[in-house]
Amino acid sequence: MTTAPAETPAAVAAAQDASSDEYTSPDGWVSRPASWAGRERPATADGYAEGDEPDLRVVYGWVGPYFDEDGKLNRELPKTYVVAESNGWPKPEHEPEAAELNGIVLNEFFGYPGLIGGVFAVSEYNWNSSRALTVWEDEASLEAFLANDNHVHAVNRMNTLAYAWEGVRWTTGDRALPTFEEVRVRLAAKRAARRAEREERRRRRQELKAQEARAAEQAAPEALDSPAEPPAVCPYAAGRV
Repeated sequence: MTTAPAETPAAVAAAQDASSDEYTSPDGWVSRPASWAGRERPATADGYAEGDEPDLRVVYGWVGPYFDEDGKLNRELPKTYVVAESNGWPKPEHEPEAAELNGIVLNEFFGYPGLIGGVFAVSEYNWNSSRALTVWEDEASLEAFLANDNHVHAVNRMNTLAYAWEGVRWTTGDRALPTFEEVRVRLAAKRAARRAEREERRRRRQELKAQEARAAEQAAPEALDSPAEPPAVCPYAAGRV
C-alpha cells in the first residue's frame, strides 16, 4: 500500500496554521487532521487498534485476478477461501522506507499464485492507520506469500517503522466478500480473548504464589507453632544421687 511521504520538522512548522482545520506539507500531503489537535497518541497497541476510523478511505478498491476493472468479481469465489487482514500505524519519520517496502511487497502480491484479490484503506484520523484486506484460494497460497523474503523483511521492520500493528485471518465460505467492519469486529474479539488470557495467566500466578506460601507455612517446625516443652530435670540437680 502506498503511504504518504515524510515531512521534516521545519516543513511541518512552516506549513501548520492554527486557524485552519488541517495543514498541508509542501508536497501537497494533508497529513494531520484538526482532530489530532490536543490528542495524545495511544500508549499501547490496543489503544491504536481500538481507535475510531470515521474517515477510513479506500485507496485501492478490490483488485486481483478475480476482479474486473470496476472492482467487481469476474468469477465465482471458491467454495471456501482464506481471508487475511493486517493493519499498522506508521511513524512519520519512517514513512519513506515504509512506502518503499509497501511497493516491493505489492509488486509481488499481485502476481502471487492463489491470490483472489485485496482492498486497501487508510484513516488519517486514527493516526494514519493503514489496512490491507486480502483473500486467498487456500491457506497454502497465503503462507507462501507470507514466507517470501521481501514480505518477511517488511514484517521484521515493523517494530521500527510502526507504532503498532495487528492482524487476523479466517477461513470462510461466505458468498459476500469480507468488509473492514467485519475485520474490526474480529480483531476486537481477538484482543478481548488475548486480554482474558493475560488475566487468566496473572490469576494463576497469584494462585500459585498463594499455594507456595501456604505450603511453606505448613512445612515450618511445629516448635514455632506451639509452646516449648519444659526441659527434663537432671537427677543430680534434684539431689537424688
